[in-house]
Amino acid sequence: ETFHDGRNLTSNVSLEWGLAQHEWDFISIQESSGKTAEEGAQLHYENTKQYWEPLLGYFLEQFPEAQILWHQVWVNQFADHKKEGTVIKSPEDQIKNTQILEDYAKLITGYFNDGQAQTLVQRVPSGRAWQNVRDGGYDFLCCRLNKTNPVSGVAHAGDGYHEGDIGGGQYLNACVWFEIITGQSVVGNTYIPEYKTTATLADSLLAQVQVVKTANGYAVSEELVAKLQQAAHDAVASTGFTVADAG
Repeated sequence: ETFHDGRNLTSNVSLEWGLAQHEWDFISIQESSGKTAEEGAQLHYENTKQYWEPLLGYFLEQFPEAQILWHQVWVNQFADHKKEGTVIKSPEDQIKNTQILEDYAKLITGYFNDGQAQTLVQRVPSGRAWQNVRDGGYDFLCCRLNKTNPVSGVAHAGDGYHEGDIGGGQYLNACVWFEIITGQSVVGNTYIPEYKTTATLADSLLAQVQVVKTANGYAVSEELVAKLQQAAHDAVASTGFTVADAG
């Protein structure tokens, strides 16, 4: 494993060693997003259950004061994330990938036979937030400033599944994590993501990804920020997690 404490990177250490370095308030775990999408969430769960149950049990036993978080990843932008250009556009692809997301959201209830995972492990629903945005007709969440090319009308990051910056993917995930970590609603937050750069993006692309020019680079538009905040808020609410209103 590789351990990063915010300042130093330590390689070739055990998970146990890394966990012993601090008294953790939160411990977050995540399945391999690629494997989940390729196998289908339910099949992937069945194939890896023998590993996840002991791991979650270890966290709950050794770190009873920490909140265990399960990060729900999103459906990849491309049907096959190993091949650029296979954009998810057909109804069949959308149905298939929506089902993957729905299955994945249910997995947490099965990791302990008595259902205690529902109360002891909090899902971080980034994947649900992404689907909310896509259901609203916006699919540029993988768009990155340093590697942006229009492919079949879609701006993408090159790999098709990591969150982008100017497309709002990173900000959307941040909104989900903000609500889960702080317990405060992100709706109405006045922070606007801005990206300093000397690069020049075509006006047509800026319009597609709802980005505006600033004195130092580019920023996500206020209209898109509001949409991303609401999508994240709705996703968190879907897990039953309650947040306080902003302000």
